[in-house]
Amino acid sequence: MTIIVLCVMLIILFVIALAVAAFFCWVSDTAFSWGIVALVWLFLLVIAVFIGGGDGWE
Repeated sequence: MTIIVLCVMLIILFVIALAVAAFFCWVSDTAFSWGIVALVWLFLLVIAVFIGGGDGWE
């Protein structure tokens, strides 16, 4: 069950990162870059760990 929740959370964060990166590229009038998606996804992942406390599932 834990692995399913983790995978769903990572997919949701990836979709959000994709949307944020697309919006950023549209606003700044630059070409779409997967590097920007990766950076935004990493940033969201770090925020999710800080919000969740990073204590695990117990």
